[in-house]
Amino acid sequence: MDDSVERPKPLRFKEPVVDVAFNPKTSLVASSLITGHVFVHRYAVEGNERLLRQRTHRKSCRSVCFSGDGSLLYSASKDKSWAAVDVESGEETMRVNGAHDKPLNLVHYVNEQIMATGDEAGSVKLWDVRKSKPAFVYSEHVDYISDMVFNETKRHLLTTSGDGCLSVYDVRKAKP
Repeated sequence: MDDSVERPKPLRFKEPVVDVAFNPKTSLVASSLITGHVFVHRYAVEGNERLLRQRTHRKSCRSVCFSGDGSLLYSASKDKSWAAVDVESGEETMRVNGAHDKPLNLVHYVNEQIMATGDEAGSVKLWDVRKSKPAFVYSEHVDYISDMVFNETKRHLLTTSGDGCLSVYDVRKAKP
């Protein structure tokens, strides 16, 4: 590494970190831990500051992501739940218990009205956050969901899975 470039000091945790996410608007970084905790730190060369430490889930928190405006932090867990926390207040604004039949691997922000979740068995759900209910359920994969990317222009959600497949879903339609 180039020692002439200033960098923030490393963040250190007592338990294994499972996932991280950067806030799209500010210098915040979120971390999810195997203990079910989520952390939010202000991450800067001048110094790091812990803003939030919260046990959001009973089991391992496997995925975190921020909303588009950075005000909410979403998390998904092995306990089959996903939740939203207000970044400033730390208050939980939404929780869906029993979101999938199998433990969740991933949560992904699509837009202000839609969240996507993926589980260990390959199921993908698109959630209408206004109703806290799934709008669409896709079951093309046969193994865990490993990643998701949303293309806003085409309104497509791309998912990858442990089964070696990539699937493309039009979020306007119930079928892939």
